[in-house]
Amino acid sequence: NGRNIWPWIAIDDEIRAIAHLLTSNLSGPVNVTAPDPVSNKRFLKAVGSALRRPVLLPIPRFVVSLLLGRRLAKATLFDSQDVRPDVLVADGFVFLHTDVETAVADALKPL
Repeated sequence: NGRNIWPWIAIDDEIRAIAHLLTSNLSGPVNVTAPDPVSNKRFLKAVGSALRRPVLLPIPRFVVSLLLGRRLAKATLFDSQDVRPDVLVADGFVFLHTDVETAVADALKPL
């Protein structure tokens, strides 16, 4: 239905976050995600907008389950993951891309 929450991160922020962590004194798990997880619907709208293409009708859940298998489809596409980078931000990391629309547009712009 598009309401499930997806964590995302721009590739340049991911690379910068990893470099930051390599020089940090942090230990233990750190979420490397953008600070604003978004709904599946918002993410797909951002992709459609960046490509200047309409977002097509949703694919029925059973079709995705048939293609990927029920467990993989549930784990990768249907479950929500409201993950935030609190430890990374508290350690002083500053994101370049904090909204999915500009991050996707930047990632999909022609070279």
